[in-house]
Amino acid sequence: MKCKLKWLLKGLLALVAAFIIIGFDHRLETTYYDYTSEKIPEEFDGFRIVQISDFHLKKFGRAEKKLISAIADCEPDLIVMTGDIVDEDHENIEPLEQLVEGIHEFAPIYYVSGNNDLESSAVTQYDQMENLFANYGVTDLDDKQETISRKNAKIRLTGVKWRAQYFRDYIKRADPDYFNILLYHGGDYFDLLSGYGYDLLFAGHIHGGVIRIPFVGGLLNNDGNLFPEYDAGAYETTSMSMVLSRGLGGGVGVPRFYNRPELVCVELHVQREEEADR
Repeated sequence: MKCKLKWLLKGLLALVAAFIIIGFDHRLETTYYDYTSEKIPEEFDGFRIVQISDFHLKKFGRAEKKLISAIADCEPDLIVMTGDIVDEDHENIEPLEQLVEGIHEFAPIYYVSGNNDLESSAVTQYDQMENLFANYGVTDLDDKQETISRKNAKIRLTGVKWRAQYFRDYIKRADPDYFNILLYHGGDYFDLLSGYGYDLLFAGHIHGGVIRIPFVGGLLNNDGNLFPEYDAGAYETTSMSMVLSRGLGGGVGVPRFYNRPELVCVELHVQREEEADR
């Protein structure tokens, strides 16, 4: 009886150890989404958008080769960076330099700022980032709007600078004549953002809930609240959809658990009439 109990305890300890080891798997993961809408112009069918969020100057192999390779595999037509690219904890922005050098020829790149980018203690890193982006043609979309053209068709890309819930004093309503994409760092403000007429939001900030419980979801919001309503993945209201990235780096002082760093790749599709009737 003692022998059986001993082996049972060993087996249980092995399972616990395996659970913990697997939970701290921090290999890069790419998540693919297909997004379909009747507002997407025919010319943008198959258009691919790569989202980089919450980079926090994290290293992915020598000279960022693993991340660069993953982005290349997505064959992007557009790259968007949704905030927290730099932070106060990393003085050296070399990882960002290596990343941008490696991807700037893949597709046009647009970015909006996140809360860590705008910390007063990260002003040096942010200034260096802005100079780097200017040198490589990366477009600042904070409180700005761009028209993306493909053949004779156009879609709208709008960015809003990080201000937590106070973005409402600065955001403009979307033009209903276009398919509208919005970039904003704070995915936890999805409900508030959904009232401005945008079709698709790219966001981050939540880090997937940092600690993810299998089959349950994220444990922590950035303000310390438990089990946030929005932690990672794709969400929909009747008026807007959101892709909420788990992000790539840290930045919250707690190790990621069952929460691998995430690169996001979204492919746009035209909704055909026969599909709309189903």
